Amino acid sequence: MMHPFRVSPLLALLLALALPSAGQVQAEAKPGLAREIAVRESPADDLLQSRIEAVLHQIAEFAPLEVAVKSGVVTLTGTGMRPAEQKRAVQLVERFEGVVYVINGLEDEVAVEKRVTPAIERLRDYGRNALRLAPVIGVALLIVLAFAFLARLVGHWPAPWRLLGFAPMVRDVAQRLAASALL
Repeated sequence: MMHPFRVSPLLALLLALALPSAGQVQAEAKPGLAREIAVRESPADDLLQSRIEAVLHQIAEFAPLEVAVKSGVVTLTGTGMRPAEQKRAVQLVERFEGVVYVINGLEDEVAVEKRVTPAIERLRDYGRNALRLAPVIGVALLIVLAFAFLARLVGHWPAPWRLLGFAPMVRDVAQRLAASALL
């Protein structure tokens, strides 16, 4: 006995093909009723913005950045940052909970002076450190020179070796070994 509500496979296929077109007709009938996304500031945006600003202001290189948040979309603006710093700032902000997207409005640093000044400061620091270590380096150099002089003296002064009464070959070997040991 056949079930009275059994649908034939051909009828099911026709229904499946007809359903998408019915939805298209309905959407075409109401073209002006497209669903809009309402974008407005919320207290969550203000809280997110204050959290991001608090963290960025704790990091010296990110302190001058300006932050704006609207519906979870964060806009970073500012100037004077290198591309690597910009990338790190964007990656940091993307990690905050509630951030949907980050717009990078940061401008590259173009002033040569700002790029060269840190390098000059590092060179000055190296120079100051070298001056601070000059006495230690000087003493070490004097010790090395004293041992070199002593080695040369022991290696080329034959009188003490003759007094020991060694044979000439043994005397030469001992003299060279002593000079090498001092170096």
